[in-house]
Amino acid sequence: MDISNLKAQEKYNLFVTSEEGAWESDSYVMPIDRCLTSFTPPEIKEEYKLSDKSTLNKILQFPCIFAYEDFHKQNAYIGYITDIIVRSSGVKVKYSKLSELPFDILHKLTFELDINMSRAITELMHTHWTIKSVNLFKELDGISEPISEIIKPTVFLSYAWTPKENKEKVLVLANRLEKDGVNVLYDKKCLLPGQDMNMFMESLATNPTIKKVLVICNSVYADKADSRQGGVGIESEIIIPQVYGNPLQNKIVPIFFEKDRNGCYFRPTYLQSRMGIDFTVSYENGYKELLEDIFR
Repeated sequence: MDISNLKAQEKYNLFVTSEEGAWESDSYVMPIDRCLTSFTPPEIKEEYKLSDKSTLNKILQFPCIFAYEDFHKQNAYIGYITDIIVRSSGVKVKYSKLSELPFDILHKLTFELDINMSRAITELMHTHWTIKSVNLFKELDGISEPISEIIKPTVFLSYAWTPKENKEKVLVLANRLEKDGVNVLYDKKCLLPGQDMNMFMESLATNPTIKKVLVICNSVYADKADSRQGGVGIESEIIIPQVYGNPLQNKIVPIFFEKDRNGCYFRPTYLQSRMGIDFTVSYENGYKELLEDIFR
């Protein structure tokens, strides 16, 4: 999913459910009589017919709020729909979550998000799915630092400056990620003359906002990591304790930019048994997989 496209949408889907833990999965079935019925303006009902495939494709482009009815007092989620399956008894939506939306923030923004709170049974006290004519991300933007940070996840790039082509590919990757709503930290962007390089490198472990450390693997990086040379060597010493003894960690992610003559990925020894993302066969497929992992 192109996050920049989500942010540009002037409509969003609002899902509210009374079912405990409903949004902790990746799919949910909404009863058909609760879909685009109550709290839905006539013009929306007219425009969005669930029997029309082209309509469903439009709805897939809209971001979503997945909320619980108020009595749960649970945080909602921001995300998007990956598939919609319509049946006579209900509509199954498959979805992916981007971030949590705190319960109190959602209530503070009910006017901005066009959520009806004027009735005895408010919109957040009623299980339903509706579509709002509101740019969700515009209304969320800047309201709260934690929200902004979650919606725009932070990743740290660990890479070798050589060869020149590798450095250029890293900068292209960083720029593309930032266009797709990711805050990317790397030396050429973040370090100013006179600042401590070691402190910056240590931030990959000490900065709690960093969701992913992307280890850009090529032959030079692998050699320098294993021999502990230069900045790559220092970063490797910081990364290794986060990897060893933690087989299910998903923060340190190898990104494969190069293979040897036998078709094997160049990678540091400490990442030999770790799953990574392949950019050598199809850059676009690799990028799509990476973006989905960052926003998972």
